[in-house]
Amino acid sequence: APAGITNCSTPPIFFLDWETAVSSIRQARDSTLPGDLWIFTNGSVDGSHCGATAILFPGAAGDGSCFSTRFDGFHSSTQTELVALRLGCDEARRLGSFSRITIVSDSRPALLGLQRFGRGPSLTVAAREAVRTLEGHTTEFRIWWTPSHAGLLENDLVDAAAKAAAQARASTAGCEVPLCKAALKTQIAGHYLAQATTQWHLSETGRDLHSLMPCFARDVQWTRGLSRPEVALLAQFLSGHYVTGTYLRRFGHPVSGACRWCAAPIDDRAHRLLDCPRFDLIRQQLQAEIRDDTQHHAAWTWEFLATRGLRYLLRFLRAVQRAAVPSSSEPECSEEDD
Repeated sequence: APAGITNCSTPPIFFLDWETAVSSIRQARDSTLPGDLWIFTNGSVDGSHCGATAILFPGAAGDGSCFSTRFDGFHSSTQTELVALRLGCDEARRLGSFSRITIVSDSRPALLGLQRFGRGPSLTVAAREAVRTLEGHTTEFRIWWTPSHAGLLENDLVDAAAKAAAQARASTAGCEVPLCKAALKTQIAGHYLAQATTQWHLSETGRDLHSLMPCFARDVQWTRGLSRPEVALLAQFLSGHYVTGTYLRRFGHPVSGACRWCAAPIDDRAHRLLDCPRFDLIRQQLQAEIRDDTQHHAAWTWEFLATRGLRYLLRFLRAVQRAAVPSSSEPECSEEDD
C-alpha cells in the first residue's frame, strides 16, 4: 500500500502516484468483495454556482448510486470537495454496514484539511466528523487521494456529475456553506482586472506604450531592486508623462518645444532616446554593453529598452537628468550607473 499520513483525528490518507494511481485502484476494484463500499467524491465551481457529488459503488457493482448537491455563492473548489466528502459519508451510512469502505478523492487540500488538529473552518469540521462517524460503521476504513484526470473511469464520472450539478438550475444544498473570503477576493480582483483590460484596449491615448504592452499586466517584478525615484522616472518615460519640450508645450508652458541642447524643432522622447547628439557618448557606451551582454541579440531600440532593457534605459535617463541640471562637468556614465 502507498505510504500513509496519520494522526489521531482521521484514518490514514494514502497518496497515490500519478503513474500508478489508475492501476492501483483498478487492481483494488477488481478484488472487491461483496462487503466492500467504494465512494468517489468530487466538487466543481462554475462562477458563482457550485456542485458537489459522491458516487457510491457497493460490492463489485459496476453502476454506482450518484448523489449530488448544488449551492450558489463565492466558494472555493476545496469547499466543494469538503461538501462532497460529507455527502458521500452521510449517504454511505444510510446504505447500511460494510466490512471495508474506501473513499477516493482528487482534492489534496481537502484531505489535508481533515488531518489538521483543532477546530478549523466549519466545513472542514463537518467533513471530519462525517468521516469519523462513518469509520465507526466498518471494520476497515481507507481514504485514497488520486490525481485528477489520470484516466480513472470512476473519477471521470464523479467529476462530470459534479460539473452537471453546478450547472443545474435548482439549488439543492443540504448544508450551510459559508462564503470563501479568498474566492470573493479573486472574483473582485477579476472584475476590476477585466475593466482595466477593457480600458487598456479602448483608450485613445498612450498607444505607443500599448504597442509595447498589448495586454494589461499587473506584474511589477520589474520594479524590484529600484528606488522609488527610479521607478517613477521609468514609469513617466514609458507612459509618456516625461518632461520634454513637446510635453511642456502640450500643457501650456511657455516653451518653444525645441530641444534645449541641439535646437532640434521637436524635443520628444524619441528624440532624447535616439537622436539628440548631446547624449551620443552615453548612448554609444550603453549600446556596446548591450551587444556584449546579449551576444549581439539586442540593440539600442525602443522595443528592447522598454521591455528587457529597462536597466539600460534607466542609466540613460539618469544621464539626461544630470545634463539638465547646471553643474560642474560630470561624466555621462559613472560608476554608480553600473
